[in-house]
Amino acid sequence: MASNPILSEAEVTVESLVRLFRDASFEVEVDDQGDIVVTTDDDVTTVVSIEQPRKLVYFFALFDVGERTSPEELSDLVLQLNSDVILARFAIAEERLLVADYYLPYADGLLTAQVLNTLRLFSRVVAGSIQEDDEEEDEEDLSGDGGFPGI
Repeated sequence: MASNPILSEAEVTVESLVRLFRDASFEVEVDDQGDIVVTTDDDVTTVVSIEQPRKLVYFFALFDVGERTSPEELSDLVLQLNSDVILARFAIAEERLLVADYYLPYADGLLTAQVLNTLRLFSRVVAGSIQEDDEEEDEEDLSGDGGFPGI
């Protein structure tokens, strides 16, 4: 774990977050755009970036919904998830991509535990939401009611 439990505003950097995530035993890499790519215990790959002008740490995950999901079904899914799920916001990023995201403000500093807890909670919430929809889809497929076949 990080030796200092509080990161000052100036200390919220890619390097300090990479070190924090690695110290917490997450799989971590930095991509070509300088974003942090973290794989959690829930097997959710979360991209973490720092929006310095707005003083926000941005968490997001992308999911390919597949070819069988119609735009209407995807739109309905996004509305359902945004109505039912706490913490994460869901949207359609491209025709076949579902995005889940969350912003954590860091003006005046940030608790390292808050960053780790946010990542863990975001991952659990997103994984649970997608898994729950998959299970509902499987049940509906068995009953012939349709569902969201791509997720």
